[in-house]
Order: sequence, then structure tokens, then C-alpha cells
Amino acid sequence: MENTIQGPRIRLEPLNQSHVPALWRALNSPEIWNHRHNSRVPRSEKDLEEFVKKAILRQLPYIIIDHENIIGTISLKITNHHNRVGEICYILIGQKYSGKKYASEAIYLLIEYCFKILQYHRVEIEVLQDSAAEKLVTSLGLKCEGIKREARRIEEDKYTNLKLFSLLVSEYDSERMLDKVITNISS
Repeated sequence: MENTIQGPRIRLEPLNQSHVPALWRALNSPEIWNHRHNSRVPRSEKDLEEFVKKAILRQLPYIIIDHENIIGTISLKITNHHNRVGEICYILIGQKYSGKKYASEAIYLLIEYCFKILQYHRVEIEVLQDSAAEKLVTSLGLKCEGIKREARRIEEDKYTNLKLFSLLVSEYDSERMLDKVITNISS
């Protein structure tokens, strides 16, 4: 996973420690972190350094770059190598870049990588129920498989549901999904 993944507007590059200062500048916003109430959420640049170290060990994390600006991060977790299953996780886009459809392009690029390069059979993604992310993955053609009840803590004593979405290689149509991404970008 050494290579850069190029899309119509953005590129994904493997995340490393040298990206932390620019990534912190992009993500240092209460709007991004407030809904992520758990001990793993970075609260400082030093916390983000630790977060990145752990992500590199457990996942295949990328930075999202628009032109030469780091605008966010996205990760791929290999959940079951034998069965060729990957999970897209930790999609974070800086508040300044929010609403500009970068997440849909980043998800598309990782799905493309999973199916065409890694030869995966299935890609999964969990999102908060009734969220913008749910609408996004639905618009890209991922199928809802069910609800994980009260699976994410959002406040000290408050939990919310997650929805599990997936896409099988037999359902994947690269050109159709790219058309959806481009349509999302244009709207």
C-alpha cells in the first residue's frame, strides 16, 4: 500500500508521522471531534501523533490531499484477510472543507483500490444512523445490512445506533460509481 491513489480532485497518500502538523491544522475544530466521545479522540497535536502511530500499526491510513493541502484522513482496516474483507473507517474531513463532497471521492477511491488492486470480495463501512454519512454511502450504492443498536457512545451516558453497509465485488460497477461521485461533486 505504498502508492498514492489519484482521483478526479483529490489524492490519497499513505499517512505518516510527518503529516501530523498539517493534519492537525486541518482537523483542529470542535465540530469534528465533539461527536467522537471516547478516549481515543485526539485533543491536541501530541494526541494526534499517538493516534497516527496506532493507526499505522492497525490499519492502512491515508491523508486526503486537495491540490497540495492536507484536508483530512481516511483508513482501510483489513477485517478478514482470508475472506478478503476490508472496512473503510476514520473518515475525517476538515471543517473548512466540509460539504464539498471530498468524503464521497475518498470512499470511492478506497473501494476501487480494494476491488481492483487488493482483489477483495467485500468492503464494509459503519456509519451513525440518520447521519449525512448514511446518505453518502447509500448514494454510492452500498447496501444496508443492519443496525448495531447503541454501538457508539456519543456522550458520557448516551449511545447511538450504527448502520452497517457493504458492497460486494459482484455489485461493484466502477464507472457507475464514478459517475455518482462526479454528480455529487457537481451538485
